Amino acid sequence: MKSFPKPQISASDSRQRWLLQLTERNYALASAASNRIDAVFEARGVQLPDECRQLLSLIAKHTAVSRSELETLSGTSRTTIVQRLGLLFAADLIRETEEKQATGGRPSKLLRVNEGFALVIAVDIGESLTRVALTDLTPQILAEEVFPTDLESSPTLVLADIAVCTHRLLEQIGRPLSHVLGIGLCLPSRIDYRNARVFGPCVMYGWEDFDIRGWFAEHFPMPVFADNDVNLMALAEYKHYWPN
Repeated sequence: MKSFPKPQISASDSRQRWLLQLTERNYALASAASNRIDAVFEARGVQLPDECRQLLSLIAKHTAVSRSELETLSGTSRTTIVQRLGLLFAADLIRETEEKQATGGRPSKLLRVNEGFALVIAVDIGESLTRVALTDLTPQILAEEVFPTDLESSPTLVLADIAVCTHRLLEQIGRPLSHVLGIGLCLPSRIDYRNARVFGPCVMYGWEDFDIRGWFAEHFPMPVFADNDVNLMALAEYKHYWPN
């Protein structure tokens, strides 16, 4: 299990406070994904030595990277890199792209993480409609459904509808639940995102302090995150336009 250093950011003004919240979310997501990925590996019959995991992390961090760059970044010989890449290719964890890097000689093809190796369940609960989607790690939507939201019904009924829809979508694309890395929920209310609970007066009748993460734990053994819809739109914009 990989450990991540907690971010140290001064919250002296509104921008820094927002950055602090952003890095806290990223820290929580990275830690949860690191814990969950072992279960996904096991479900897919993947056994990786630590040195291959480190190489995979380098590829993921740099998005697209050549073999020669991996030699430099890892301080490892070409022979060792080729051997470890062979294990990652065999496990279907990486792929070779059509992108090429000019090297002064024969162009070198770039390597990326295989975005289809694992899935994410994305749920947008609105005041009138709920959208449930399965995405790869790009994230690209692979399958989705939209159905009416009845926020006057109990949280358990709404979440049960989402669970049924999720299983239907997994069946539709022919993937098991064990391939899912985690669940993210977008809600039209104030959210204690650390505990995935609605708080304060809101349009979601009966949801205040409801244990969303606890309910999912009984049905989906994976990390669950919930946040306010506006926060998530801002986060999506930030990660899209400032990915680094």
